[in-house]
Formats: sequence, structure tokens, C-alpha cells
Amino acid sequence: MRQAGYSDSQAKNPHQITRTRTWQQLMDEYLPQDKVAMVLAEQLQATNTYVLNGEVGEKPDNHARLKAADIALKLRGSYAAEKPSDFAFSLADLRRKSEAGEI
Repeated sequence: MRQAGYSDSQAKNPHQITRTRTWQQLMDEYLPQDKVAMVLAEQLQATNTYVLNGEVGEKPDNHARLKAADIALKLRGSYAAEKPSDFAFSLADLRRKSEAGEI
């Protein structure tokens, strides 16, 4: 942010900018929530096309789906502030299993 001309204070505390009415107006104009939600919804159903033995098929694009789910959960504020101590798996484990087609 310093390279863009913001002060040290603003660079260290970007919420001073992102919580302003002007910032929200820019977000509404260039990243409207309905369009972002539509793209995320599409990505939650993403597929890859493949050809196997001359046959064309589709399979879930687990990487795109997982990334969309991660973004959606962040936007909804659904991640815990602290990692629960009894959490049995990590997001990395979940991603590995997803990419391996195990889930």
C-alpha cells in the first residue's frame, strides 16, 4: 500500500480505508454482491470435461469447488476465530482428499 501512496498508518491499518463509504461504493460498483454470489454458486458446481477411451465425460472440479467453498465460508464469517482443539482434520487434509477424489 505504501507503493500506492498511502501513509504508513493506512498501510498498517487498511480497515481505515476499507470501512469508508467511498470504498463500499467502489465495491458495489465494481464487485456487486449479486454477481460475486452468482460466480461462487457456479463454481460450487464446477466440472472438468475429460476424454477416456474415446468417450467424453465430466467429473467434479474439486479444486474449483473447494476454493469457492472456502471463499464463501470466509465471506459468511463461518470460520472459527480460533482453531478448536478437537478439530480432527485440517483444510489441507480436506483439500488433499478432495483432489484425490476421496470426497
